[in-house]
Amino acid sequence: MSLSLEEKINMLPSLRATVEAHGLLAKKALGQNFLLDRNITGKIIRLSLNAQNLSDYRTKSAPARAA
Repeated sequence: MSLSLEEKINMLPSLRATVEAHGLLAKKALGQNFLLDRNITGKIIRLSLNAQNLSDYRTKSAPARAA
């Protein structure tokens, strides 16, 4: 039986546990704190997997800024 994407995501260890296990910190001042929210990381995973499956997925580069 094949597991659903949601089941696979739920089987992963939390990023918070992984970060703590390696003695790392997610700094709010650097905008890293959102990564510890399992709901947000689940959305990132789902969106990235959906993007990989799109045959016509393209990214736009931002316009260059004058120095």
